[in-house]
Amino acid sequence: MIDLTEESKNGLARLELLKKEYADLFEQRNYMLQYEESLLVSLYLTLVGQFQFRLFSLKGDLSQLNQRIQLAQVYFNRNELPDWHSIDKKIEAKFKDYYRQIEAEAKKLAAAKEFLKTNFISDEDATKLKAIYKLLVKKLHPDLNPSHPAKDAELFLKVQAAYDLADLEALNEILLYLTNEEAGVPGDIPDLKKQIEKIAAVNRDLKVKIEKLNNVFPFIYRDKLKDEKWVEDERTQLDLQMQLVEKELEMKTEYLMLLKSWKPELLH
Repeated sequence: MIDLTEESKNGLARLELLKKEYADLFEQRNYMLQYEESLLVSLYLTLVGQFQFRLFSLKGDLSQLNQRIQLAQVYFNRNELPDWHSIDKKIEAKFKDYYRQIEAEAKKLAAAKEFLKTNFISDEDATKLKAIYKLLVKKLHPDLNPSHPAKDAELFLKVQAAYDLADLEALNEILLYLTNEEAGVPGDIPDLKKQIEKIAAVNRDLKVKIEKLNNVFPFIYRDKLKDEKWVEDERTQLDLQMQLVEKELEMKTEYLMLLKSWKPELLH
């Protein structure tokens, strides 16, 4: 057993706090990337994104209509009947990427709605899952335990997989296994200062990464998506824009119908 000086005791206490902070930060970032990101994206697409999708679709329809009118105008300028089949082919080729994007966005919306139907674990089990995961991160993560045997690193991979799958039973089994295996206080504390410096640096890096995540989509909408007024205001604004586009679409469609009924006086 090591004869612990006051400095060593303080160092160990500091190291334990840093390990706990690391476990908390690691779990927070993991939770954001593995679970919260998908949830927020799905919520955004369902609450707001579907309105943006409809507006995007309408604007695309209007753009195609304007293109069709412009291409027809070329024929009119030559006092010729437009070749509508040729015009449609040109429109189809020009808007190929647009059609692909519409299809992709539609699939995203469908996936978002399906995701939100999934049965999630209860709040009580989610709390237990996080608590056990943090504890196992502290015990097994290679960054915190560089001197541990390779089997611990392999065990941590199982911990990670169980957490990603929200498998509370598997995490409990791993924790029980470790509890039965542990044999008291380690007999050596090598390079305590270096361990503290290393983990402190890793923690700072994790904080920066978490902060960056919080400032990009979808995490910037975390609080807004809980605000019913914000969601309603966004929908209202998008709905107003859709009404304007729909009105213009109606006018342009009527104009195109007039163009299609036009019969030129062919010059001889």
